[in-house]
Amino acid sequence: NKNIRYGEVNIITPDKSSLSELTYEFLVALYKEPLSAEYATLLLSGIIEQTDGFKPPRPNADTLLAASELTRLGARQDEAFALSSPRTPLALVQLFGRASVRSKIDHERHIIWSFLTSEDFEKTERSPADAPYVLTRLKSEFTSEKFCILLWQQQENNSVLGIITGTVPLLELILAHTGGELHNSILRLNTSYSSFRDAEEQLSELLTTIV
Repeated sequence: NKNIRYGEVNIITPDKSSLSELTYEFLVALYKEPLSAEYATLLLSGIIEQTDGFKPPRPNADTLLAASELTRLGARQDEAFALSSPRTPLALVQLFGRASVRSKIDHERHIIWSFLTSEDFEKTERSPADAPYVLTRLKSEFTSEKFCILLWQQQENNSVLGIITGTVPLLELILAHTGGELHNSILRLNTSYSSFRDAEEQLSELLTTIV
């Protein structure tokens, strides 16, 4: 090989928040053409991840300027934040999908009902320990509803357990009637029901007196 134009460059810039910020400045200096929106989004996601969402003291004025310029070039902020977030395991996403297709809305009382069978846990290789994630994700999709209720079958005997999320004052009213454990706006019921229908009927009757 007759090519002798090899080289090695070490760039040390401790004032930069991330490799993405340094890469952006390097590309701006090297190329005359503006970055595409796709590349701008990827670089912005790297800056967001390394600054923990622009939390002080990590970003400085240059970092914020770079983020602003990337946004001006077409970087999609929502996508950049999503890319910088921790990845959710595929099986957990699949479990949420199964709960979604078995969901229904009681428009009159603003309640989301969702159900997971023992087969859902088996097929996704997840467990009822993931129920709070599914419930929280459902609530984030239906923010206008007062309650989101997730019911699931236990794999041992197919009895049904449930958790509810909503405003804390309303959850405390339910807690006073049913017992259970309230933590982080999620009420874990201590009642075991014989079936989905049994759970839905009993909880519906209770909620009628509260909502």
